[in-house]
Amino acid sequence: MLKILKILGGVLSVLVIGGGLYINSQRTTIINNALATAEETASKSLGVPVKIGDVDLSEVNFLSPGNSSDLIVHNVEIFDKQDVLMAHVDEAKINFKLLAMTDDPVAAIDAIKVNGATLNLTQRDDNSWNVNDIKVESKGESTFGAKVSLEGGTVNANFDGKKISVEEISGSADCADMKAIVADVKAKTLGANVKLSGTVGSAQQIVNAEVDQIFFDKVLPYIPADKIPEAVKILGGSAKNTTLHILRRDDVLTYLGSTKVADASVKIEQTDVKEINGNITFNEREIFLDASAVANGQHAAASGSIRLDTDEPFFDIHANTDSFAPAAIISDIGIDGAAAAKVHLVGTAKNPQVDAEIFSDYLAYGNVAAQNISTKLHFFGDMITLSETSAEIFGGSINGAAEIRTDDFSFSANVKTQNIDVATVCDFAGSEQIASGKISADVSFNGVGDDPAQMKIYGNARAADVDFKNLHINDTNASFYWRENILTLDYLSANLPN
Repeated sequence: MLKILKILGGVLSVLVIGGGLYINSQRTTIINNALATAEETASKSLGVPVKIGDVDLSEVNFLSPGNSSDLIVHNVEIFDKQDVLMAHVDEAKINFKLLAMTDDPVAAIDAIKVNGATLNLTQRDDNSWNVNDIKVESKGESTFGAKVSLEGGTVNANFDGKKISVEEISGSADCADMKAIVADVKAKTLGANVKLSGTVGSAQQIVNAEVDQIFFDKVLPYIPADKIPEAVKILGGSAKNTTLHILRRDDVLTYLGSTKVADASVKIEQTDVKEINGNITFNEREIFLDASAVANGQHAAASGSIRLDTDEPFFDIHANTDSFAPAAIISDIGIDGAAAAKVHLVGTAKNPQVDAEIFSDYLAYGNVAAQNISTKLHFFGDMITLSETSAEIFGGSINGAAEIRTDDFSFSANVKTQNIDVATVCDFAGSEQIASGKISADVSFNGVGDDPAQMKIYGNARAADVDFKNLHINDTNASFYWRENILTLDYLSANLPN
């Protein structure tokens, strides 16, 4: 852009100096000749065709050469090498000092005001862009130091079968210090208001951006399909009050931004997740989030961070829900009731570690119901561990622990029961013979999947006040081992009434 402005300064010198002292008396002839020369010079310098409609030049007072004069250029058109219009400027008003024209035409420019400009960016079939047709060679350090302003600008981009426009562009740039140009721009795109400001130099660039609100359905057409998982469909929502602060010094890029997600909704597999609201802060190394959502009436919240400066994204997320009903998400799961959960996810998507605490007043599966359930879950690698598990069931209580391997579904578990009601167990098992009494046990399980040939059950049990048909047992103890449908009693003792 700076080199283009330098060319513009050269064109200006042709228009002004070329007329000499006769510029006021022979204005029309001089300008017509200068226009032809300016078009030829600009086309040769840019490497693409340039056409200039007409030029208005204010009266030049050569008796007061220190005063400023104005040059107004109308209908400037720049074409690519395929003769397709690439840029159009309705009007550019150039303010310059005549005294400085002979020494340095570029430095003589004080201000440029552009009214109505359109830039058409097109990606061709070979993935090249039309603007690459412009070739501007740099020769020495620029002396351009004018203030540039724009009103009514538009940028149209056509790429990969998509079109996007940035409209109502207005802004200014102060080029007084060529090592640090100060710019300020406002525009509208995809229904959002955008503000840009910053200081841009060869060694350092500082850019600040603000977007008031942009809706996801406006952005989705421009996101590559492979960037969104197949099982995820974004349904709606917006990002509000987005800010971005960018600093680039030499080859080092740093940035800091934030946004507020408002009323977003997505579909994951067959589940609609709605009312996604929260705050996201991010930099070049990490994303921080604090959000909540609702899925089929189930509320959940999550907070934490995602590291980006690792080989793959590294998660450290805490999530919790006060009441989660599995049946509301998976209708045929067969579980009745709800649970509260606290979950901590650490690691990468390929190698996660999950720790969870789960609590429930009531859960039921089929005709089995349990109350006051709690457990701690740990998942890492191919191992799931359940610890400190307890529940009230069958009129008594149980507690225990288990380990399950996810690669072959082998498992081991230990369960301790206290005062399980025998009659309730018989009813659950559908037994025609109803017994009564209380059983306590310490039992261990080993197996692989649901293969009964690899199932092992062993432990000991104690029963009290057992009644079965006409038999009453005061108390009994047994140690047993079960494998391959064979039950072995290591010992059995019973205390019968006298």
